[in-house]
Amino acid sequence: AVDPLANGVALNQYFNHLGYLRKTSAPVADVMAPIVSSVVLVKDYLGLVYWPSLNVNQIGDMHPGLGYKINMSAAATLTYPANAMNFAKSNVYNETPVYYEVPQRSGADMTIGIPLSSWNVVPEIGDEIAVFDAQGNIVGSSVFTGSNVAMSIWGADQQAGYKNGMSNKESLTLQLWHRSINDVEEVVINNWLEGDGLFHANTYAIVGKIGLESDMVEMSLSNYPNPFADNTTVEFTLPEEGDVQIALFNVLGEKLTIISNGTYPAGKQSVQFDAKAIAPGNYFIKLESNSKNVTIPVQIIK
Repeated sequence: AVDPLANGVALNQYFNHLGYLRKTSAPVADVMAPIVSSVVLVKDYLGLVYWPSLNVNQIGDMHPGLGYKINMSAAATLTYPANAMNFAKSNVYNETPVYYEVPQRSGADMTIGIPLSSWNVVPEIGDEIAVFDAQGNIVGSSVFTGSNVAMSIWGADQQAGYKNGMSNKESLTLQLWHRSINDVEEVVINNWLEGDGLFHANTYAIVGKIGLESDMVEMSLSNYPNPFADNTTVEFTLPEEGDVQIALFNVLGEKLTIISNGTYPAGKQSVQFDAKAIAPGNYFIKLESNSKNVTIPVQIIK
């Protein structure tokens, strides 16, 4: 029999295959504790995930005879606890989706993490999230439990003879099923903390900001009064937090003055514009944020 204490497992940075060397099961959190600072995530053959930085543990216990995938932020050596050590069972329960089918597993996969803080509007507990490929096939699904989400996205098996998963660099699309009203809605990802919205086998991605299609608002700009003599209130709405510049331009497109320049949260905002030093005439106010812009005409009178 293999002595786990005498057989440390050298793990490279990034992606590794990992065998379980102990004779009996043990909680994945206990097994990984000595090297947890270098562990990005561990995944079993079912696609269940242990992701310590997201506080996600779907695996619970590691078992003899099973293999695992492990993604490391830095190289480390894993030494399993001695066979003589006994551990209590983790009793982790993972709810199975009822609306979205569980996708067919394949050898290639990717993991998506959705922090709870990423949601513009947090789903209800029991709602279901699904990921689709370009042909509308489900390649990942999960039940929202009120905490951070981790989902395995399955890649295409080249031996299958038909498309049964994501192709390399294929775009991901997401849906949410509202359990309480039995309705489906598109999910919009505004940005990624890790990843680019494309499938890359044996990697992971973390959502930055995510919302539902019904919650998305367009960037808008207005002011009142208009026309105005000395002062006006400039109101604007942002669909997401970002750096904002609001400026006044003349009819030739020349920037005359910056009204506001800073970082604003998503939602409706307002700033005051003092135009006492601007000559009467027709002008434009332009809002720029996150590579988008909106322009409105204004008139200054004296």
